[in-house]
Amino acid sequence: FHSNLITYMTKKIWYKTLGVYLCLNGMFLILGLSSFEVPGDKYDQTLHAIGKMLNIQHYAPKKMDDSLSSLVYTDYLKRMDADKSIFLQSDIASFEQYKFNIDDEVNGAPVEFFYKVIAKYKTRIDELKKESADWFKGPFVFKEDGSEIYYPENKSFPVNAKDRSKTWISRIRYNILENYVEGKDARDLSKIDSIKNKTNELILSEAIDVVKKQYSKILEQYASLNNDDELFSIYANA
Repeated sequence: FHSNLITYMTKKIWYKTLGVYLCLNGMFLILGLSSFEVPGDKYDQTLHAIGKMLNIQHYAPKKMDDSLSSLVYTDYLKRMDADKSIFLQSDIASFEQYKFNIDDEVNGAPVEFFYKVIAKYKTRIDELKKESADWFKGPFVFKEDGSEIYYPENKSFPVNAKDRSKTWISRIRYNILENYVEGKDARDLSKIDSIKNKTNELILSEAIDVVKKQYSKILEQYASLNNDDELFSIYANA
């Protein structure tokens, strides 16, 4: 068995933005936002235009009310942090005031929720990049009886940064263990001296290096999602 965590986290970042990003780029051109004579910035204007288009052209339009606002609120936060490893509980508490306001934004009120979320998102990603220096300090000692337990799915957002780091470290630990076991299996089956003569310590060191590079790439990809247009695409798609 090999975990697909790294692939999943990488794909999640890009798949959730690509289609709607291309769509919104087209909308910016088609709608000629620069010529709109309505108040607000381009995101206000775009969201209002989307609301009008949904009411007119959607095959099954829904009433723009608090019920729909709540659904969008939940979906948007899931798109931004599906595995609850970025935002803190205090962030979610601060977002709650906007839970039933999204329909108002679509119907013409100024866009506020989007700006609140992306500002906090960028702050949290910066924190994670700084915290990541401590994630690989170890020591990484595993039980030889195979009783290591896979990290559980987060049922709630972390209470604080320390709690959040525990989540990341648990994932890292599991991925290192996977690579370590695979390396030992490869050694035991190999007929090549340079592989079959590897010590457990060397295999573990190599496993740590591999996972460290993988998580560095994940954080880079999270950090690269800092263009406001791309982030707004996620909001508009929700």
